[in-house]
Amino acid sequence: MPSIMDLPAELKELVLKELARMGQVSSLALVWRETWHDIRISRFQYIDLDDYKSRSVRLPKLLAIIKTAPEVALYIKEIDLGDARDWTLNGVPCHWNQEEGFCEKLASLIHVARCADELSLRRMYPSTPLEYRQYSVLKSAFQASSIRHLHLNEFIFSSPTKLLEFIDWFPLVESIDMVDGRADSEEGLDESHWIQPLPQHAHITSLGLTYASDADVRLLHLIADQPLFPDVQSFAMSCYDLNFMPTLRRLLVQWSATLTSLELPFLIPRYGMLLFLRVLY
Repeated sequence: MPSIMDLPAELKELVLKELARMGQVSSLALVWRETWHDIRISRFQYIDLDDYKSRSVRLPKLLAIIKTAPEVALYIKEIDLGDARDWTLNGVPCHWNQEEGFCEKLASLIHVARCADELSLRRMYPSTPLEYRQYSVLKSAFQASSIRHLHLNEFIFSSPTKLLEFIDWFPLVESIDMVDGRADSEEGLDESHWIQPLPQHAHITSLGLTYASDADVRLLHLIADQPLFPDVQSFAMSCYDLNFMPTLRRLLVQWSATLTSLELPFLIPRYGMLLFLRVLY
């Protein structure tokens, strides 16, 4: 009688991927030895550091594994630094940069994960990072990394200049998602910070933004006013405010020669065509 062992290699790969997605590969390794190598790869492709335990316990263990088996580092494709305030010190929520030794360990991981091309950072403070020794360690790692896809969630910045300087820490980055940005003070929203000429970042070809906070709105208007990202080919926008439409119109004109993909999930079918016509005309 045919068994799973008789499946074509392509179908076996699909089975493995689905079980890996559900976190059910350990048992598979016991009965399907030929998948050991693929299982090992799947276990290390996505490094999730979204809680205190993963950062304080699992990350040191991972670095120890890599020290004895360096090839494991080459399996890593994505690093996700999730919630940044899930631990407390004396009852006060603290940011992950205050966890003893964590920034140094993260920098070590990024240095050895030469094939990692995707990084997610939550509540990163690209404001005055060089004032913190930990951030200077990370800067060196980011600059030498292979990161091409950067996700910034709930990020906080003091000015658009500082935000762009932080993006420059990733010389190979091509795609950026910036979700729910915040200025660290009212001074950060001061008009003087938003009217000065800023350098172009032509290497960014994919951009994802939101239109929720005052800082989001200011940033989007700035991108429409200045060609900060002149060669965007793919643009995604999460928005529930019709006031965004005139700005979108200006962005479409700016990227008319390069844009090939536009994602506007808020344009539900019932109203989507009407709103899109408002953008065009």
